[in-house]
Amino acid sequence: VPYLSMNNPKVMVRSKTPQLRPWAYTTELAINHLMTEIKFAKYCLRPAIFNSMFGMGITKTGIMKAEEVEFNGYLHDVGQIYTDVIDDSDYIGDVSARNRENFEIEGHYYYLPTAYAKEFFGSKHADAIKPTHKLHGDESPDNISKPSTLSQDFHTLREWTRFIDIWLPDEETVITILPEGYPHILRTVEYDGPEGGPFDILSYKHFPNSPIPIPPAWGWTSYDTAVNVLANKMRTQAENEKTIITYSADAAEDMKRVAAAGDRESVRVNDVDAMKPMVFPGINPDSYNWIQYLENQFSISGGNLYTMGGRNVQAKTLGQEQMLQSNASRILEDMVVQVHNFTES
Repeated sequence: VPYLSMNNPKVMVRSKTPQLRPWAYTTELAINHLMTEIKFAKYCLRPAIFNSMFGMGITKTGIMKAEEVEFNGYLHDVGQIYTDVIDDSDYIGDVSARNRENFEIEGHYYYLPTAYAKEFFGSKHADAIKPTHKLHGDESPDNISKPSTLSQDFHTLREWTRFIDIWLPDEETVITILPEGYPHILRTVEYDGPEGGPFDILSYKHFPNSPIPIPPAWGWTSYDTAVNVLANKMRTQAENEKTIITYSADAAEDMKRVAAAGDRESVRVNDVDAMKPMVFPGINPDSYNWIQYLENQFSISGGNLYTMGGRNVQAKTLGQEQMLQSNASRILEDMVVQVHNFTES
């Protein structure tokens, strides 16, 4: 993520007409000031890039309306452009389409305070708007069934209700509905936002004829899991390493004297053969070779991560190392281009 985004992007606005150049420069200052004011990199760009590593980086862009300020005013100002990150689990896409341009619907789930939603959508739909159950704490069925688990319960300050906003590209409208139990549209508004819809998707690779992307983590997750499992196993072996002395029943007194003796002290025993050390070995030396192999495969599957990170040298000569660095950088450069296009949109 630091390679792809560190600070807010900078916008440059220029005009070929001399009379419009002062206005272009003013627009440039205004946009860059907005980026700083809304902390675009911190609250939008970097979270979206992080999400794209494991799924899709999804954002929703629009202009804050006056009727939305009562609830969202502390996040966005009226008339101000906003860009919010949408979690993968809240995103709604058209899985039957071959790409996003063929989507017939696109939307997302979100929550609003129940009392505010009843007032916002009007008395006509107020009876259908009911609090949506949200599970907080650890009171899940799995934990409740375990007598050894001490459950904790958390509550929100107010009741919340889940809604769905659906963008219809063909009709250029956005409709709001409840997820289930109420077959009526709560609100219909004309779409007034960026060309191509309110949603932007950051991804790097795709399956053929499918809008579902292939996240970078898809290639190295199995190796990461294997390394963690093996490392935990080696840790257990190291913790279980020990050396003990066994003795026969007749050598109990001898064993007491041996145990109480200090380093390089002499001890009298009746039978030396009645006491024998027993060693429980620690980490299997072969495990080091296996975990090194997994780390190497993990680096290769991610595009030579160790080379890009400068952690080690993988070639014998400077020229060969430069070739490896150049090829490894191509993957990163492609990701930088995708992030740049995503930010521009």
